[in-house]
Amino acid sequence: MTRFAPLFPVFLLCGLTACGGGGGGGVSIGGGVILPPPSVQVNPAGIWQGKAVSASNELNIDMVADGLGSAYAVMNAADGTPAEALYMTGFSATNFVAGNLNISGNGYYRHVSGGFYQSVGSSAVTVQSGNSQKTLQFQVAAGLNGSNPRRVTVGYNNQFDSAVSIANVLGSYTSKQAGNAMNTLTVSNANPNSMLISGNPACVFSDSRFTLVDSRKNLFSVVGILKGTDCAFTGTAGGVAYATLNENGQVNGLNMLLQALTGSGMFVFQGSKN
Repeated sequence: MTRFAPLFPVFLLCGLTACGGGGGGGVSIGGGVILPPPSVQVNPAGIWQGKAVSASNELNIDMVADGLGSAYAVMNAADGTPAEALYMTGFSATNFVAGNLNISGNGYYRHVSGGFYQSVGSSAVTVQSGNSQKTLQFQVAAGLNGSNPRRVTVGYNNQFDSAVSIANVLGSYTSKQAGNAMNTLTVSNANPNSMLISGNPACVFSDSRFTLVDSRKNLFSVVGILKGTDCAFTGTAGGVAYATLNENGQVNGLNMLLQALTGSGMFVFQGSKN
C-alpha cells in the first residue's frame, strides 16, 4: 500500500543509552555482555533514467525510489508523448541491488489522457543485474505487456544528491506534455494544507501536502486529493516529486508521480519552471 505520511529515511538507529565511541557502538547490558548495534537496512533511494525496450518499441524511462521500498516510473516515447507508468514495492537493498530476488509491482499503467494513467494489471519485476546502485537492469512483465515484457536499463542521476529545499521549488510550472490535465501547476507555501495549485479549475487538488524528505537530497513526498471533471480519477493520491536542475544547479523543472490510493491509476506531471 502506498505510504502517504512524510517519508523520512532512517540512516542510523541509536538506543536510548549512549551510543559507543570508535569501538563499534555496541550496547552494554547486565553482566558486562556487549551486544553489537542493530543492523539497519537502508533501501536505495534515488533517481534513475534510461530505456525500457520491448519487442515492439522503445521508451524513455524516468524512475524514482523513496528509500522506503517504493519506486515510481514513467515511460515516454522519444517525442515526449506519455505512454506507460509503473509502481513497484519491495525496492530494497537486499532484493534489488543484490540482484538475486524478484520485486513485486502493485500496478502497471497505460496513459489514458491528461497525464492520467489507468491500471492494466499487476506487474512482476525480475532483477537481471543490480550489484551497484548506479546502474540497474530489470525486466517487467505486466498486464497487456505480459507476453511482450520490457527490458529496462537505467543509470543513476546525480541530481538526486543535490540539496533542494521547499523554497527552491516554489513557483509555477508548465507541463512539457500537451493536453496535461494540469497544464500549469504551482507549488505554494501560502497554505500548508494546500500547497499544490492547478491552473485548470476542472482538475484540481482540493487538499495537498508537499514535504521535503531529506534536506541533503532532491526528493519530496506528495499527497493530495484530486477533484474535477477533467481528472481521469478522483480521490486521494500520493507519491513523490523531484526537481530538475540546470547546469548551475538551479531548479528549472518539476517531476511528480502520484498513485491513486485505490491503486487504480497514476497521475504524472513533468513540467518546466515558468
